[in-house]
Amino acid sequence: MEENLLEFFPSAKRSAEGFSEHFTKEGLIPLVEYNEKKIFEVKLKEMKSALTTQIAEEVDITEVIDTVKQRVKDAKLPDIEIVRILWDVLMDAVQWSGKNQQQNANSALRQ
Repeated sequence: MEENLLEFFPSAKRSAEGFSEHFTKEGLIPLVEYNEKKIFEVKLKEMKSALTTQIAEEVDITEVIDTVKQRVKDAKLPDIEIVRILWDVLMDAVQWSGKNQQQNANSALRQ
């Protein structure tokens, strides 16, 4: 049920803004904050998935950069989250040897 909160709204008002506006008026701020956090998490997962796919398919770097810029613009994601996602995706894309994590990170930074 908590994953589908917007489905309880009429289809004409089924948006994150409508949801926030309605429940803010009703004094249910924690519910609004919860929903905004869920939406934020979904946007992060979608971006990470898209970047992982593009890197796995060896898409041109300019296209990857355009994807990042577009998603940042659309979702209004904070820079720190973008950096974290990019780092995670890049680290997952590289085949590492038996080195420890610190050596891997240093190696990645040198490249």
